[in-house]
Amino acid sequence: MILSKDGKWKTVQYGNPAGAAFKEDFANDFSKAANVRDELKNGDGVSVIVGVGDYAGFNFHFWTAMPVRVDVDTSTIVAVYTSCEARLIIDNIQKPDDRKDC
Repeated sequence: MILSKDGKWKTVQYGNPAGAAFKEDFANDFSKAANVRDELKNGDGVSVIVGVGDYAGFNFHFWTAMPVRVDVDTSTIVAVYTSCEARLIIDNIQKPDDRKDC
């Protein structure tokens, strides 16, 4: 959201994230496709696996998918507010619940 000089908040982007798996230090801007899974059946959103296996040393660098890019007149902005909700979920219900270890 942005706060305009007229005192009004405006939502400029929203929705599920898009992104990629980037090296934790973002060195050389190296990234690869993230392991993203749609979680519509598990309360909505997406899930990603990072930091282990093929994704050890990577993080999920994300941005909102809707709309893709917004042009904003920066001379009219007083403030910017960003929010993201995240939660741990069970990856495989056939395996032990390891969320307490995260």
